[in-house]
Amino acid sequence: MKEEQSSMDAVKALIERGKEKGTLSYEEIMDTLQNFDLSSEKIDSIYEHFGAIGIKVSSDGSAKADAKNGED
Repeated sequence: MKEEQSSMDAVKALIERGKEKGTLSYEEIMDTLQNFDLSSEKIDSIYEHFGAIGIKVSSDGSAKADAKNGED
């Protein structure tokens, strides 16, 4: 149960970071979650949640640059 709470805290931190930046990289997410024993279904659910709340996930953070270019 303690590990589950810690993983939830890690996901909440990612959500806050993603809301600030508008995007998260796959590397950033996996670096944060690598120490938790999460099923592939749970990881898929996390990615789906990011998308549902408007956080883009990209391979290199380029979504942020694309969004910024669109604002100019």
